[in-house]
Amino acid sequence: MLTEYEQRKLLPVLLRELPNHKGKKAALKIKDIAQGLNRWAEVKVSEFTVIKLLEEIILGQMLSGVIIDGKHVYLATNLAEMQLYMGRLDTKIKHLCCIRERVKQQLNGYA
Repeated sequence: MLTEYEQRKLLPVLLRELPNHKGKKAALKIKDIAQGLNRWAEVKVSEFTVIKLLEEIILGQMLSGVIIDGKHVYLATNLAEMQLYMGRLDTKIKHLCCIRERVKQQLNGYA
């Protein structure tokens, strides 16, 4: 969930800027986005905050085709890019589910 400041001040900046970065070759570094926002923002903007903003854009369907690829973000230019991204998301979800199960097993040792 975004803070009011993130919603009113930071999110509109990303919504204006992202459409200028279509395709992997035009990707923005998340670190550079954070540094750019920090030049004028009233609060410290971390890379975590940028990812949170990007995820909110995806969840709220504010822009279509947003791809968060490791330390970069860009808009997909075609269906194949989106399908590849979906495959990476599926792999990540499976991996996180396995990690969750291992942590759950470790919790039993603390009970």
